[in-house]
Amino acid sequence: MFALGKRLAPSRFPAAPDPDSERSVTEFRELCDTWAVELEAVGLPWQVWPDAVRWWCRNADPQARWDVGQARRAALRVRDEWQGDRRRREVLERFREQRIQAKVSSGSVPWDVTPAVAPGPAHGVRRRQSWREKMAAERERLGRPDPQERRDADEAERAAVRARLDVTEDDPWPPAPEF
Repeated sequence: MFALGKRLAPSRFPAAPDPDSERSVTEFRELCDTWAVELEAVGLPWQVWPDAVRWWCRNADPQARWDVGQARRAALRVRDEWQGDRRRREVLERFREQRIQAKVSSGSVPWDVTPAVAPGPAHGVRRRQSWREKMAAERERLGRPDPQERRDADEAERAAVRARLDVTEDDPWPPAPEF
């Protein structure tokens, strides 16, 4: 990324190390390692970064220097452009699926995100559970009946009592007094 940027905009990218100076090479490696950690947090495939450098060199302020914030903004802009291209969108979706699978296998996936069986509009992630679904799961976990099932059971019990007493809706109990 630095090499491409140095070729496109030499004055706006960090200088390459002097091969004769061990200190210069060590500092440049540390710089590259720091950038790698920061840019990995953005969560984009490596194929995006060269396009981000090209986009930034064409569109950024000529006085601006390449830094992590500039890199992140350029990469997100390129990602948005890639969403419109079918082939490049597939690269992004594969990368997202691989990241989700890696998180699932390491056990670090958040509680409300599960991998989808097939990639869908949510980029390989199932939708969050609704409040009702969460409550139903909690009731099931605690062994409590569903409120609708409880109402149905109460109605069935009332119907059984009415049948035993032979009381219908038309024949109120107790009988109304006659005057």
